[in-house]
Amino acid sequence: MDGMKEAIQYQPDLDPIDWRTSSRRARNAIVRHVPLILTSVVVCFVLMFVYVRLFPPVFTATALLEAESDSDTGRVQYYAHWDMFRKVDMKSEPELLTSGRVAKQVVEDLHLKFDDVYHTMFTQIGYLWTESWVGRNYRKFKEWLFPPDPSMYKPTPEEIDFGRTVNSFRDGIRVEQVAGTSVAKVTVMAPSYRVAQIANRTIDIFLAERRRRSYNEANAAYQALSVEVARASADLAAADDKKADFEKKNQVVLDFEKDKLLLTDWAKLKSSANDVNGTIAGLEASLAVVERELGTEPTEIVQATRLQDSQTKGLLQNREFELNSALQQMREHYLPGSPDIQQLERLLAEVRTSLAREPDKVTVAREVIMNPTHTELRTREQLLKSQLASAYATLASKRKPLAELQSRMDHYPQLVKSLTEMARIRDGLESRYKLLRERLMVADVSRATANSAPSSIRVIDYASSPTSQSWPKMIILAPSALALGLFLGFSMALLAEIFSTRVNRDRLSTRPEYPVYAVIDMLPVVATQGGTGAVLLQSPANDSAIARLRGPS
Repeated sequence: MDGMKEAIQYQPDLDPIDWRTSSRRARNAIVRHVPLILTSVVVCFVLMFVYVRLFPPVFTATALLEAESDSDTGRVQYYAHWDMFRKVDMKSEPELLTSGRVAKQVVEDLHLKFDDVYHTMFTQIGYLWTESWVGRNYRKFKEWLFPPDPSMYKPTPEEIDFGRTVNSFRDGIRVEQVAGTSVAKVTVMAPSYRVAQIANRTIDIFLAERRRRSYNEANAAYQALSVEVARASADLAAADDKKADFEKKNQVVLDFEKDKLLLTDWAKLKSSANDVNGTIAGLEASLAVVERELGTEPTEIVQATRLQDSQTKGLLQNREFELNSALQQMREHYLPGSPDIQQLERLLAEVRTSLAREPDKVTVAREVIMNPTHTELRTREQLLKSQLASAYATLASKRKPLAELQSRMDHYPQLVKSLTEMARIRDGLESRYKLLRERLMVADVSRATANSAPSSIRVIDYASSPTSQSWPKMIILAPSALALGLFLGFSMALLAEIFSTRVNRDRLSTRPEYPVYAVIDMLPVVATQGGTGAVLLQSPANDSAIARLRGPS
């Protein structure tokens, strides 16, 4: 035990973590396995040197690019008249910068090989496996065991090497945007000092690719629009010809200007015909009245008449007197109902009837003349008939041109509808032609100025040659290898101590079936005593012995 006695004896079982025991066991493990720790450190240093030898170094070059801000609307609108396709979404530009198209062109222009581009760890490991003797023979054995389909496309070794170079080159390009700005850092990694040349060439090809893409887009738009403009022009010409034929066939002049005049003439002629019809109706009514009055008027009238007393009436009066006198006489001699009296009364009644019908005077001479009213009515009748004939003739002369104009007016709404529809179709074709023509001019200007218009991405600073490699750095690898070796050595030492079968007081303290009653310091000599059941064991770590006291058997 320690030389200093404690007022209250230390009881390790009461601690949640027995730090003393753990530290003592760790110290004992390190002391006992120093060669293992040193071996682990040496192995880590050997692996570090192998890594440095097998994996190529990494050189880094950085260039700065500035993108045109979306908020700079004045610049965008100004250069939009030069090249409509010069600017795209800036979020997609890093993808184009690291695209296989750009990488392939850089590799071809600079004649880069696989050893000239950046390698990731797994890419280098795969490359070493592929180029090693084991890897080559493994592939041969696999192809012998599983022959590939002869119809499958099999790339040549040159194509494989070129594709591997392009993919590895793309892995060595990093694009990082500077926060809060429109500036981007383009970092290119390569295993040699050519990294600056590669980076600058990548940027130049990227900008040239953007211009080429802008030109191709403008040229494709121009080619497509040229066909559409020609078709629109042909459609517009066909519409003009159709409209011209329609106007010629239907005698439409200046959008119905002639028809507007004809409409006025038709209205006047129609009004005039209506007036003539009204006149005819009035004349016919007047003629009917005159004819009706003419039918009631005699042709001739008596102008003067000479009268004298009627002799017949005198004779009838004398006869009446005679019969009356005879009747008076007969009544004196005969009864009232006698036949003679009745006969006389009948004769007297007849005479009186004839006398009543006989005028007092009779015409002796009469002077007859033409009836002036009849003559006037006849004259008026003739005048009305002549006026009516004239009105009918006038109406007949107006009916022919009115019928022609009426036929034109009947077709006028349909003509207007057809011509309006043609005009609407033509206006639509003309609008389409103008719009396509305008777009064609924009595409033509964009195509012509695609290589001269300033790019929306500018180079602020090209990459410069690095002064030293960025990786590997011994100042980082050596301490890292030492730390890793020590960590692995300590870990293996602790594991070896944990799984060791050596008996010591720390190991026995964890076995409740073997309680420890005392720890006795002893000389570095192993002693054994029997009879009491006590066993003394040498402790190589602290030169102490553990006594396990057992009762008699």
